[in-house]
Amino acid sequence: MAKKTYEAPKFEKLGSFEAMTKGGSAGEFTDAVFPLDTPKGDLTFS
Repeated sequence: MAKKTYEAPKFEKLGSFEAMTKGGSAGEFTDAVFPLDTPKGDLTFS
């Protein structure tokens, strides 16, 4: 069995941090733990 040669991971720049995160927003709805489209005002935290 031939031994594979190690190839280090490569970093590929896709754009500036500002451009890549421009679409983020707080929004009015959650995206994970609660059911889809749960309004933030309906959430309770304890």
